[in-house]
Amino acid sequence: MFVNPSPPETAARGVRIRTSLALGLAVAVAYVLVGHLGLELAHYQERATIIWAPSGLAIAATWRFGNRVLWAVFLGAFVTNALVSPALVLSALIALGNTAEAFVGALLMRRLNLSGGFRGAREVLVYLATVVFGATMIAALNGVTWLVLIDGLPLSEAWLTAIVWWLGDVGGVLVVTTLLLAWRHGPRLRTQRVAPGLIALTAIAAAGIGVGPWVGDSSAEIAAGASVLCLVLPYPAAAWAAIAHGLRGASAVTAIIALAAVGGTAAGAGPLQSGHAHLDIVSLWPMLATLSASAMLLAIGVEERLRAEQRRVALESELRRVRSLGELGLLAGGVAHDFNNLLAVVQANAKMLEGRGLSVIDDECVADIVEAAARGQELSEQLMAYAACRPLARRRVDLGQLAGETARLLTPHRPRGVDVSVRAEPGVEVIGDPVRLRQLLMNLVVNAFDAMEDRRGLVEIEVRRQAERVVLTVSDEGVGIAPEVAARIFEPFFSTKDEGRGLGLVAVAAIARDHDGSVRVLERPGQRGAAFSIELPGAPIATQPAMIPEPERAATPEAA
Repeated sequence: MFVNPSPPETAARGVRIRTSLALGLAVAVAYVLVGHLGLELAHYQERATIIWAPSGLAIAATWRFGNRVLWAVFLGAFVTNALVSPALVLSALIALGNTAEAFVGALLMRRLNLSGGFRGAREVLVYLATVVFGATMIAALNGVTWLVLIDGLPLSEAWLTAIVWWLGDVGGVLVVTTLLLAWRHGPRLRTQRVAPGLIALTAIAAAGIGVGPWVGDSSAEIAAGASVLCLVLPYPAAAWAAIAHGLRGASAVTAIIALAAVGGTAAGAGPLQSGHAHLDIVSLWPMLATLSASAMLLAIGVEERLRAEQRRVALESELRRVRSLGELGLLAGGVAHDFNNLLAVVQANAKMLEGRGLSVIDDECVADIVEAAARGQELSEQLMAYAACRPLARRRVDLGQLAGETARLLTPHRPRGVDVSVRAEPGVEVIGDPVRLRQLLMNLVVNAFDAMEDRRGLVEIEVRRQAERVVLTVSDEGVGIAPEVAARIFEPFFSTKDEGRGLGLVAVAAIARDHDGSVRVLERPGQRGAAFSIELPGAPIATQPAMIPEPERAATPEAA
């Protein structure tokens, strides 16, 4: 049965269609405008130019907005080619190649996972080899093929036309796509403002390579030297931008210099003044390509160096923290051990006063002393567990049975409306200290109870064997754990409770570590509450030797 969509769904679909249509038209118009400017440089063949920025724009748009703009790329390419020649069929076939180039280039960029920018020199080299120099061959080979078959392009000129076409697409992708990629997903500029010296050097380099040196009636040697200087100046400007401002700065400076160089050379100016604008632009192409690629690699190299330095500083900070925690653990263990001995004396003497016929008030005071000493001993146990200064009494422990016993012991502490469920596979055993493992379980379950205050729900304990490991999971339906809290939850003295000591989960981690295990907070998308998973080495599965039946003995008179 066909069901009409609801009005809100219809309205939302209409908005999406209008948005996609407007986006596509904007891409098509931009393609035509940039393509019209590029065709002004087509000195060798009316459809092949040495700088073709629309290819870079098309790949960047398809990568950014998806395949939904491919129709706009085709429309823009068709209109741009139709402006050159009235052969509409030829224009449509060439536009198909331009569209395929955009699709393949964007697909390769997605496969490279460039959504966060370049993460190393290797990605830059792969990007240059596949997207810049690889995908651009599609449009060139497709276009020249149809020019030969339909437009009558001589085979003697086909190979040169294909090379010029391909180099033009490479130049456009290298400058335009890289610029858009860097400014959308690249790291932000490392300084708040661009240095005036870099602005001045970029302006001088752009003017020199776009307009050319003015040497008046000077000698040919001076004119040649000035021309070489104009061709060299862009390199320090791009290097300065790459070092000071990363890939964004390098791509921006490269684009400015490329625009000035191509525009000036096409107008017959610039340091390359041979009288043939097309040959000058062809000669200019290697310089622009190496400038852009070198600036990219330098910027990414600097970014890698900065990231390595940040990692080194973070590791040194972590090492200092670990050393501090180790020293703190030794101190805490020693203090807890001595304090526990003192509390044992206090508790023993307080218990001796019980039953001595004291007054009611005195009996209450003695009971408070005994209770306070017991709580102090629990704190000392947690400190010693964190410091790992008590040897383990290892033996085979049935973890499922221990979980059931712990759940029964904690029944008086269970909040109203909270249920405890224990699911354990039979015979799942570990080699460990039952007292410490019980403490681990109690800390996790008590934390779950605290998270379930004023709420109804279930605390679940699950024990299962996973290959050679045993997995213990304690989950609740409480308030859950925020990501920023989960990142620090096992730090000593970190607690979200107003009166918490921040040692319960630290003791849990220490006990798991002493048993060659680990503990982690599980992610629970779509579920409320929190879950902790402890992995411990499983005990070897005990196998009973096969019983060999004794041979039957013949009956004897005594047996009879």
